[in-house]
Amino acid sequence: MPVQTPEEMVAALLYLVPATTVPWEQLLAATAKLEPLTQRERCELLLRAVNSDRLSPTMWARLVGAHESTPGIDTQLYKGAMPALRAALARVVADPATAIVDIGANSAEIVNDSVMLIPKVSVDAGKWVQGERVVGRSRGHALAYALNLFLDPEKAFGRLLRQCRWSKCGRFAIGEPPKSRGQPPNYYCTPEHRREGELEQTRERVAKLRRKHK
Repeated sequence: MPVQTPEEMVAALLYLVPATTVPWEQLLAATAKLEPLTQRERCELLLRAVNSDRLSPTMWARLVGAHESTPGIDTQLYKGAMPALRAALARVVADPATAIVDIGANSAEIVNDSVMLIPKVSVDAGKWVQGERVVGRSRGHALAYALNLFLDPEKAFGRLLRQCRWSKCGRFAIGEPPKSRGQPPNYYCTPEHRREGELEQTRERVAKLRRKHK
């Protein structure tokens, strides 16, 4: 049956002409040991790294897309990238819209044409689950891709990003959507930090009032 429409032509070409120019076997072999991550899992893993949690070599490798990579081997990258990522995430918490303008263009330029995603889809108990392996030109490109998930206004991760308000902590986490309109309540990562943070804010308010009435 002859091809009649452009759509049929494209379908026929995709079916008949394999993408031999793409080294699929090499790509799949290079990432075979890396379990895929959902986008939320990737975001949470980036936050663990930024929070200075101890990551196993396997978890770090899944984040940066290199199975031979470990935090110990990547000490320079780890120490160099984390302060910048932490500062960027703090901007997202403070003002997501401004962060997209100030940080997004630069972060996008780092990732553009430098990261490949290899998806893996499964259906678990009737639920669609899509994970992905990330292959970047470098481990830094893979970290920038994870940051971009927080900057993408079409995704909820940036809006749900929280940072512990206690000045001696500052840990990041993905929180729950606010139950009412307006700003979400102050986030504290533990009950102890909530007590310390609220005492800290009370002392700051008292000190401010005293300065005002001098």
